[in-house]
Amino acid sequence: MPVTMKILALCSVVLFFKMVAIGFYQGTQRKKLNATANPEDAKMLGIECKTEPEPIQRGHRAFRNDVENIPIFLFLALIYGLAGAWETGAYIYFIGFTVARVSHTFCYLNQIQPLRSLSFGIGLLCTTAIAVHIILAVM
Repeated sequence: MPVTMKILALCSVVLFFKMVAIGFYQGTQRKKLNATANPEDAKMLGIECKTEPEPIQRGHRAFRNDVENIPIFLFLALIYGLAGAWETGAYIYFIGFTVARVSHTFCYLNQIQPLRSLSFGIGLLCTTAIAVHIILAVM
C-alpha cells in the first residue's frame, strides 16, 4: 500500500473515532442533564421532555460541522492518493486536516474562540491544497 494511502487510512480512523466521541459526549451530557432527544425516550424513562440543553446542542452542531467537512476531505484525499500527488503533501495536508478537526471539536465543545475558527480555517486550507494538488497531478 502506498504511503499516501496509509496516511489516509490512519487519518480516517482518527476522524471516525473523533466523531464517535462526539456521540458519546452527547449521550453522557443527556444522562448528566436528564435530557432526551425524543419525546418517546422521555416517556420511556419517566422524565419530562424538554429542549436539549446547550452542551448537547453544541455537541450536535460540532457533529454537523464534521458531516459537512470530513466527507469532502476523505473523498478528495482518496483522489489525491490515487492520482499519485505529492507524497510529502499527504503528510502535511492529511495530518494537518485531522489535527485541525480534532482541535475544532475540542474548541467547539469547550467554547474556545478564536482557536475554533483558526482550526476550521486550517482544515479548509488543507482541503483546498489537496484539491489544487489534484488538479496539478492530473493536468
